[in-house]
Amino acid sequence: MTEGLADLGKLEKQREELMKTFNELKLKKEQLKEEIDKILDEREKYIQELRGYKDKKSSLAESRETLEKEFEELKSKKEELFKNLKAKREELKQLRRSIQSSHEARVDIKKLKRELEEKERKQQTTILDKKDEKKLVEEIKKLHNLIQKYEAELQQVAQSDENYQRLEREIKDIEAQRAQIMEEIKKKGEELKVIIGQQTELFDKIIVTREKLDQLGEKYGQLEREFSEVNKNFHELQNFLKELEKRIISMKQKQSKEKRREKESETKQKAEEIFERFKKGEVLTTEDILILQKAGFL
Repeated sequence: MTEGLADLGKLEKQREELMKTFNELKLKKEQLKEEIDKILDEREKYIQELRGYKDKKSSLAESRETLEKEFEELKSKKEELFKNLKAKREELKQLRRSIQSSHEARVDIKKLKRELEEKERKQQTTILDKKDEKKLVEEIKKLHNLIQKYEAELQQVAQSDENYQRLEREIKDIEAQRAQIMEEIKKKGEELKVIIGQQTELFDKIIVTREKLDQLGEKYGQLEREFSEVNKNFHELQNFLKELEKRIISMKQKQSKEKRREKESETKQKAEEIFERFKKGEVLTTEDILILQKAGFL
């Protein structure tokens, strides 16, 4: 009986110590679950951010594609206008020459220009005294003014021609269109720069968000492994404690039965002694009679 009590005491002490470990594992399990839930919430937040970035990326890509198409179309228009402008200017040049050539009979401007060039070359390459140099400078000035005068007259003659006037109007109109397209190209270029800047900034954000998701994924994996290990130990210990509790209950029940048997044995022995006294004619007390009744002698 004493040995059984000692064994029961050891089991109860073991249960007490294991319950401390059990509660520690339970607390650790709850803490890990809380950390995992927190990481999952944070991960979901970054996933939503990434989805938003991807939608924005698609929108910017569409806008950029549209702008680049418009930009190329404007460049094509500009090149087409430049070709047209170049052709009109050449046509105007030829017309001006034709008009001027018909009026150059009275004045040979080309001859005057050659003469001017010769005198300018002489001024630059020949050493003259002050008097001759002054004379040469006056002649150059006179020729220069004369050429300007004749050219202005010829220009006036050319501008009075209807075809010349028409070409000048067409050239001005093309130049105005080209200037407007150049302004639109500049504007589209600036818009493209803004979009490209936004795409670059968005690309950086996507990289940072993906890195954060990777870090959270690694941390989540670590916590999941740790949680799995703790949970395994928790359930193993829980099952062990259940079995231990059964053993303790069984031992207590066994001890209770043994105590009951011992008490019944003591009562029976005492009742036999009282009955012997009764047979000898001794007077019994109320307590003695109750013991005999309990033992089944009466």
